[in-house]
Amino acid sequence: CVDIICHGVPSPKVWRYYIDRIAGKCGNRGILIIPLFRSKTEGWNNFALEIPLENGGKYSQSLNEDLYLKTFLQNIDLRPSCYNCKFKPSINFSDLVIADFWEIENISPEMFDDKGTSLIIFNSNKGKELFKKVQEKFTFKQELYSDAIRGNPSSITSVRCPRSRKKFFFLLNFTKNIEWIMKRTIR
Repeated sequence: CVDIICHGVPSPKVWRYYIDRIAGKCGNRGILIIPLFRSKTEGWNNFALEIPLENGGKYSQSLNEDLYLKTFLQNIDLRPSCYNCKFKPSINFSDLVIADFWEIENISPEMFDDKGTSLIIFNSNKGKELFKKVQEKFTFKQELYSDAIRGNPSSITSVRCPRSRKKFFFLLNFTKNIEWIMKRTIR
């Protein structure tokens, strides 16, 4: 069994409204191509939302520019269950836990490549044995557990529900202009 350290899951309704808005702005109704929520074209520390378009074009905005990413990273558009996740701490239920290794550049700079480093936590002998079968395919380094989860508070606690969430979803009941709502609620 594999667990994933999860920050939270955005509302599907918000995503539908946002993707419709992007499609309209790009002259492309009904985008069916899979988006990259963490495109690393500009590196891990400046990841972007990238959506390949049917006409061969591409929508791409960095985490500092894209309203959807800003809303997500500020915990505004997450599902209600994310603020009181029943799977926290997420480190006790499985054989393996996988996640992004946040702050690896401060712990083991040689493992940082600005493309994202993965974290694997073993909770059982079964998890360790599974990794042994594939470890020759990876560059890896063992780190202290306390260092590994320091940059992953979502491994232990649920995200805090911001005050702006209530306003965000209240406005969503009156208009589908998702960009206008996002601009009104993000910090």
